[in-house]
Amino acid sequence: MLWIVKGVALLLLLPVLLPFYLVVTFAGLCFPVAITRWVIFNVPGASWQQGDIRSDQWQRAHTAAPVVDLPSVGAILELDFREQYNDASENSRNSIRVCSWNIFLGQNLQGVIDELLQMSPKPDVICLQEDNIFQDISDESEGTPVFRYAGGAVAKALKMKCVFSPAYYRGRPPALRGCYGMSILSSFELHNVEALRCVVQPKLVHAMGDWLFGDRHLPYAEIRLPGQQAVTLVSVHLPSVGYFRERLEMLRVLLDQMAERAHANEKRLLVVGDLNTLPFIMRYMVPIGTNDLYFNLKKESQLLRSRLAEMRLQDPFSDSDGTFPRAGVEKLDWMLFRAQHFSVSECRVQPAPRPPAALVRDSGSDHLWISAHLTLCNEATKT
Repeated sequence: MLWIVKGVALLLLLPVLLPFYLVVTFAGLCFPVAITRWVIFNVPGASWQQGDIRSDQWQRAHTAAPVVDLPSVGAILELDFREQYNDASENSRNSIRVCSWNIFLGQNLQGVIDELLQMSPKPDVICLQEDNIFQDISDESEGTPVFRYAGGAVAKALKMKCVFSPAYYRGRPPALRGCYGMSILSSFELHNVEALRCVVQPKLVHAMGDWLFGDRHLPYAEIRLPGQQAVTLVSVHLPSVGYFRERLEMLRVLLDQMAERAHANEKRLLVVGDLNTLPFIMRYMVPIGTNDLYFNLKKESQLLRSRLAEMRLQDPFSDSDGTFPRAGVEKLDWMLFRAQHFSVSECRVQPAPRPPAALVRDSGSDHLWISAHLTLCNEATKT
């Protein structure tokens, strides 16, 4: 019944929406960078450029977030809040619980922390996307600005180790106001930590280089499980602009980078995060849409899953396990691995609040977290 009501409403609004869409499409074709820049700065939730925490958003969790130096492009920020050293290879466990969450720049940082503290059992590894280093607007000292790390506040509350890799910054040197990036939090020791540079990017991203400061890097780390077998892990956030084929190529190159470092035949890989498999309507949104899919009726999540099969990768969640309720419960978040490396005993998706408009307020982010319990397969079963 609800879909019928929506369909009727769309037909009634069509005389207004169609001319508006044609105007936006024409402007997007003529001025793609200018239109994209306007979207990034003005559409709520559209970009890391909105990561400055305003006074009306400020929470006690923001005040408690650890103070850090703003990391340089391609650097790794590392903090450890564990109460004792814990290396997975030193105990008998052959499984890990992995959680992934796009935390919406920590705008509701207290909500993120409260939600993760309630998870039982506690995840061993948490991959955060749209993590944020923000300027402390409450600091009244003159001179050097004070920066605080949202993911560090989460790690501190959960007593975990964390590594952060910056991607893009707000402002330009020397007047930087913070940066957005990705993090890996772990109860276990992280080895061979590195920031992997995305050497392939959408052409639209390259075209914005004159005002876009930074470069997309993703944190890479290894966890050594019993028998010194390593799990290689990346927390990934692909861009929400550009063609579908460009983001697919970014994923392929990332897998090659992991294989080079991890000797893929020996170590199990996990690619975890927000792959921005966008809603169907986005392919018609010029210039930021996946316009190479104009005449394809499949969802991006369906198309990606077929490509993953070709790469011998799988995701344990179904296409109906949506993680972005604001867009009709679309699946944006993934956990990729090879079937011969892990078996899955449990998959969970954060329950969505009702109505979806209350998502950030009630759940901590505009995305829902995903979690899986992964058990290592025996070496004899590997192919």
